Amino acid sequence: MILDGAVSGGSFTDCLRQSAADCLLLRRVCMGFRLPCLDGQGAELDGIFQGGAYSETLCTNWKWSDRPEYDLILYDDDASLTEKRRIAEECGIRILIDATKGTTP
Repeated sequence: MILDGAVSGGSFTDCLRQSAADCLLLRRVCMGFRLPCLDGQGAELDGIFQGGAYSETLCTNWKWSDRPEYDLILYDDDASLTEKRRIAEECGIRILIDATKGTTP
């Protein structure tokens, strides 16, 4: 079973520990959300975002959106992807890298 590395709610570490996944799909993710977002589903965005804060719980970066169609943006950078890889390896989960998203760790 493959688990996507994009987690929009809860704890990334708990999600890995509670899953039956053999592999983690590690990919650079950037998503916009309207709040409240009860279903945890956002819209994938193109582009590189910077200047946000890091969430240790989600293991990703976040920032308030300057786009009127979204309230919150969650996005990965090299540091968050490296941390997701470290946590997955600690949980004994293999890594699949989606090269189409520019993931490099």
